[in-house]
Amino acid sequence: LYRPRKVEVKTQQTVEAVARAAREEEEEAREKSSVANTEAVFYAKRSKEAIEALKVEKKEKSQYRDSLVAAKQDEWHEHSQLTLAKEELGTDVGLAKKALETATYCIAL
Repeated sequence: LYRPRKVEVKTQQTVEAVARAAREEEEEAREKSSVANTEAVFYAKRSKEAIEALKVEKKEKSQYRDSLVAAKQDEWHEHSQLTLAKEELGTDVGLAKKALETATYCIAL
């Protein structure tokens, strides 16, 4: 009957303890890796959403800027039209005054 010596038993126990510790560390590393991967996916998704939101905001700002430019152009056009109309009215009033003066002069004769 073979009976292992104390050194062999201690060596076997040490090997089993080391193997058990290695398995536990491996399991802990897998769990940490899983958590890290989940967080990475979460933050990647949030980053993508933030980028999309920035693109939408940029587009809205561009559209707003374009509408401001168009409004400014419309305002300039209206101002130009009003200036022309004012000049024409001034000319018409001047002509009307001269015609009135001429008519009044002719009547007085």
